[in-house]
Amino acid sequence: MLRLARFDHSASLLPDGTVLVAGGTVVRSPSSNSSTTTAELYNPATGAWTPAAPMTDPRSGHCAVSLPDGRVLAVGGGRYVTLDNGVGQAYCELYDPVAGTWTPTATMASPRWLHQAVLLTDGDVLAIGGGDPQLGGESTVDPYALSTVERFSPSTQRWTPVASMPWARSRHQAALLRDGRVLIVGGTNQALAESGYQNAVVYDPLLDTWTPTGPMATPRYDLSLASVAGGVLVTCGVTTAAPAIPDYATNGITAATEFFLY
Repeated sequence: MLRLARFDHSASLLPDGTVLVAGGTVVRSPSSNSSTTTAELYNPATGAWTPAAPMTDPRSGHCAVSLPDGRVLAVGGGRYVTLDNGVGQAYCELYDPVAGTWTPTATMASPRWLHQAVLLTDGDVLAIGGGDPQLGGESTVDPYALSTVERFSPSTQRWTPVASMPWARSRHQAALLRDGRVLIVGGTNQALAESGYQNAVVYDPLLDTWTPTGPMATPRYDLSLASVAGGVLVTCGVTTAAPAIPDYATNGITAATEFFLY
């Protein structure tokens, strides 16, 4: 078992075969949560967890991307700041597995959580969509999802705005295709998450353009996908939320599976 129970964390494979688990949400009291800076390393040879250096910022629901040079980029996420509320954040940081340290890096233009981050073939990273709601509260900083996209260069440690998606979305999924393009599938709006999106779009990093592609048969958010031979496999997800307040006990959850060919 990990030393600290958590959810909305990240897990990253390091060059030496160990796994870095970082951040996430922990229980602060029976009625509230807290974001954590803690990190742990798993050694598959021994089956043991050991503490790693803490992150520079507590974060939940962030993305973590393993870079070609072995470092891990933690992108955005949310942070609980009161008993049961918090805000999205634009802060990012880098983990160096050789030094065993976290270092702050460039901040994104927009706070993001429930977003996606993808490693491109040239080693840059895309941060895609998401939003900036208050976590756990009915009020929001911005009730709508983001269509904006930013690109991070590890060599210059800078975020640069690139072309926005045709539709704003959060709770979506992303996959790097064999030809270097990026597929974005499904998602929903930010605050209410009333229904899943059916549409999908493809980003060309060379042309900096987004192109709609064939829609899914089943609209969904909080889905999962995996790149397999010949395409991308899309599985499960939420199709519609319960009335008024999203409730996973009464949400429309699908077992549908689809295959994206390209």
